[in-house]
Amino acid sequence: DNIPGVSGIGEKTAVKLLQQFGSIEQIYEHIDQVTPPKLQALLRENEAIARQSKELATIVTQTPVSLNLDDCHIGQYDRHQVTELFRELEFASLLPKLPQIETERAVTQVETEPPQGDYHIINTTPALG
Repeated sequence: DNIPGVSGIGEKTAVKLLQQFGSIEQIYEHIDQVTPPKLQALLRENEAIARQSKELATIVTQTPVSLNLDDCHIGQYDRHQVTELFRELEFASLLPKLPQIETERAVTQVETEPPQGDYHIINTTPALG
């Protein structure tokens, strides 16, 4: 997770301390109760790191976000420019999710020539006979 911890205190010891005291703040409020003395000394020497690590690991869920959902609807845009930007930013998985431009959605009708050869159009029952 790349979050520094108190050097010399492993996961098992950290869990034990948190179970015993409940939080980092409580550990430091009752630092005199931490045993053995070597562990207490490590915590005292590295208090700033311990508190900073807690702050780094804390997920902030209450953030001020003002968002107007109507502003989020996709309108007219230059698909070519957006495609180039996505490629530049390496958003390859988003490229197929780009809405197609109306002209790309239209089915192209191709005019074909009637087949060459000797043929007769039969459009009545007597002509079948």
